[in-house]
Amino acid sequence: MARTFGDPEAKIPDLGGNPLVVIHDPEIRQFAIKKQDDFIVLGCDGIFDKITNNDAVMCVWKAAFDLFR
Repeated sequence: MARTFGDPEAKIPDLGGNPLVVIHDPEIRQFAIKKQDDFIVLGCDGIFDKITNNDAVMCVWKAAFDLFR
């Protein structure tokens, strides 16, 4: 994540970068955690570019199951 702030070559066209490739505008969501919520998943685009939300949930459930069996 620090790359979005500290890598001018990635963003400045005069240095061979592309200002539209690496952005520093985070997507922020706010929500209340309820008693019926089992967990939350925090991830970056490196995760969610590769797997779906459902896949992430299934990974957490599998890890929890494996941990406690």
